[in-house]
Amino acid sequence: MNICSSAGSVSRFKFTFILSLSFFFLQAAGSEKIVLKAMGRAINKAVTIAEILKRKMPLHQVNCLTSSEVDDIFEPLEEGLDVVESKRCVSCTTITLSTTEQGVDKNDIGYQVCN
Repeated sequence: MNICSSAGSVSRFKFTFILSLSFFFLQAAGSEKIVLKAMGRAINKAVTIAEILKRKMPLHQVNCLTSSEVDDIFEPLEEGLDVVESKRCVSCTTITLSTTEQGVDKNDIGYQVCN
């Protein structure tokens, strides 16, 4: 199961909902792994959710850090002005949590052993 979040979309309610949903899928639904994906300022929320889940149950973890180039296009509200385009790099993370060793690659550089 994949759970994605972006910078402005993680309120306290959504944070609790994502945490509860993740815990449900790992325990009750019998899913072996979940993948948390986040960009920009939402990365700290994804890391916090992963750490809370790891405290509640033994999980293997694989972290992957990347960056994406985002194109912002601003169209003018008044006629006669030019369209402004800007490019920026945004940090991205993917956290894979698995209840079994088969769900993750133990040789990956971002692998963390379950406690």
